[in-house]
Amino acid sequence: MSRDDAQAAARQEADALRGEVQSMRTETETLKKALEAARSNAHRAAKQEAEALRGEAAAARAECDKLQSALAATRKSSSEAAVAAAKELDAARTETAAAQTERDAAREQLATATASLATVRQSSDDAAERSAADVKAARADAQQEIDALKGALADTRASSNDAVAAARQEADALRGE
Repeated sequence: MSRDDAQAAARQEADALRGEVQSMRTETETLKKALEAARSNAHRAAKQEAEALRGEAAAARAECDKLQSALAATRKSSSEAAVAAAKELDAARTETAAAQTERDAAREQLATATASLATVRQSSDDAAERSAADVKAARADAQQEIDALKGALADTRASSNDAVAAARQEADALRGE
């Protein structure tokens, strides 16, 4: 093999290695873009879920407000029934029993609404924690991929440098002949 052939082969190998390095860089950029898109999508999904949960919480609060109004109305009705009881004892007992039943039902509804609100709040908190954990996991996975690519790129560079050094050494040896 002539010296020119060896130099040409060394140049071709160096060009091929440069091409591989460029390909690795392009792939790294593609992975970075994919990671950013994944982060953006996860963030957007978490925001949407949080908004939906806020809407549910607002609806539960509105229901609670309605039940509190119903309870206030029931209390007012009970008070009026007590005044009427002084005038008509038998009629007042019937109205008071009905008012107490209505009040108890309103209290049960209020307790149910309060429990629902607590459940919605817990669900919202749980969803936010899951979303945060998903984002952290995605970040960790992406970082592992980037680290692996960096390692591969470093190995490729080292291999390229070794090949270029070997080609130079061989070219120098051929020149010496």
